[in-house]
Amino acid sequence: MVFKRSKKGGTITYLLVFILGFLVAAGLFLEYHFIFDSAPTGHILKNAPAIAGTTRAETSMVAISKRTEKGVIGKIVVEVADGKDSVLVDIHPFIEPEMQNAALMAVKYAKTHTNRNMENKTIIYRFVVDKNTILIGGPSAGPAMAAATVAAIEGKKIKEDAIVTGELRADGTIASVGSVLEKSEAAGLNNFSLFLIPKGQGEITYYEKEETSNVFFGIDIGRTKLVPKKLNLESYALGQWNMQVKEAETMDDVLKEMILDESAN
Repeated sequence: MVFKRSKKGGTITYLLVFILGFLVAAGLFLEYHFIFDSAPTGHILKNAPAIAGTTRAETSMVAISKRTEKGVIGKIVVEVADGKDSVLVDIHPFIEPEMQNAALMAVKYAKTHTNRNMENKTIIYRFVVDKNTILIGGPSAGPAMAAATVAAIEGKKIKEDAIVTGELRADGTIASVGSVLEKSEAAGLNNFSLFLIPKGQGEITYYEKEETSNVFFGIDIGRTKLVPKKLNLESYALGQWNMQVKEAETMDDVLKEMILDESAN
């Protein structure tokens, strides 16, 4: 016995297959469009204004000398030049390569903050201090580097009488660092009027030697111990060097205080 397919049934089958194929294709197109064409937030836009030529900015920095363990003032010079989308860091005069990580973090923040087209641009960092000085490295120059990078990209300047210390984190917050008292002393003695420090470090704990003496069986026995003391850095700096100390919680706080407002002049 031979069965014959109904023409009507075949037409319906073909129609259903066509509709199903169309829906699958449309779904794939929509999925492709969603994945590749949607503009993610927080990323550099490809059509953002490009930077023409070479731009430059500089700011002061404060670090700790390896030899004296005291604060030292230097300069950070940032150049944005034509190149292959790279970051170049002259780590001299630092003894630790951790400065490279701080530079990469500064560049990442500056690119996101300014939202400028940085393709085919190289960012170059140089540190200027006394030639005989070797500095202890670390992340504490990150906010200063980021501020100078933003200024270079936007064609602005940093206030000459302002200086900052802290660790720049990926989310733009400023984390605590060491030797804040020594750094504030260096800033104050070098006539800075504003010193920005991480939030929560306005009151610091330091230790003073305390000597006691007791006589046992005619023998004078002396003892020395370290006693913790509290110091309000804002009041201390104002009284010692007429320098204002402010806490900065985020990199945006730093920019508000350090970028020169040319419209006010």
